[in-house]
Amino acid sequence: MEKLTDFVLNYIELTLLALIVIGGIFITKYTKDVTRIKNVHKVLIMSVLLSAIFYFAEGQNNEFIMKYLITYLFATSFYEVLVSYLLTKLNLKK
Repeated sequence: MEKLTDFVLNYIELTLLALIVIGGIFITKYTKDVTRIKNVHKVLIMSVLLSAIFYFAEGQNNEFIMKYLITYLFATSFYEVLVSYLLTKLNLKK
């Protein structure tokens, strides 16, 4: 368990993770009229923009690119496995 905690603390940007998950919920909910772009691609675009902002704000260090990629992959999996399930159970996702 200690190794998992170390991995999360070292390779996942928790602020970016929260922004991707919360932003993904809002984007899929409030951009339903935009049908030319799939929801998955909307979240990807938003995540790339957020990651770019974080990258430039943190001093353009190349080691952060891998950290942001792992954060994105973790965030999307976290959303699909846990958040989507909870929203469905709470009847908030329609």
